[in-house]
Amino acid sequence: MNEWYRKQTWTKEDEEDFFQHLKRARGEFHKAQYLKIQAVTLYETRYEPYYDVSLALLDQYFHDFPDEQDFRADCLHLYGRILYVRKLYDKAFVCYREAAYQELKVPTLISGAWLDYPKLIVQLKRTDLYDEAERFLKTQHWILPFHLYTANAVLAVICHERGDIDAARRHKQLSHEAAAMQRSVLRKHPHLGLVEEKDEFLEAAMAEIP
Repeated sequence: MNEWYRKQTWTKEDEEDFFQHLKRARGEFHKAQYLKIQAVTLYETRYEPYYDVSLALLDQYFHDFPDEQDFRADCLHLYGRILYVRKLYDKAFVCYREAAYQELKVPTLISGAWLDYPKLIVQLKRTDLYDEAERFLKTQHWILPFHLYTANAVLAVICHERGDIDAARRHKQLSHEAAAMQRSVLRKHPHLGLVEEKDEFLEAAMAEIP
């Protein structure tokens, strides 16, 4: 039986059913959680018309639960991801940055903004924030190949733009090695976090490193 807060379609009936259940849900914590989960589920269908629904659900989360902390980083990060997909990079930047700082406030709840925020700093050529980008990358352990690939690629670009060619080459090589990994370090989930598709921007930026 499908859970009412993990709907992968959003018909009028789906919407009515979701909000009827949400109204009956107990406690602000669970209501906030259900809004977040449903927003994520619809986003992950990769059906573009549902992105607006996800944003509306996230807007309701922020409106109804302004002081909630446990899901705030996730919701900010997801909002930013949708804006990023729509190429609204400056608005995505604001969401990513707030999500990254929220992760510092609640370090046990990591959304992924610690990685996406530094990447967007580089993509927008915010050289004034390169030190900040490096600091956020250092807040987490790079365990999965995707982490290693993206973090090293971002550092390669930063080093290149600073004129540190040796460091740029080193990070570029580490990024390429991570992208080629066929297994992660997680024995029970060996294929989790593999690099399935290289980042177009990062690859083009690293190609400029001699």
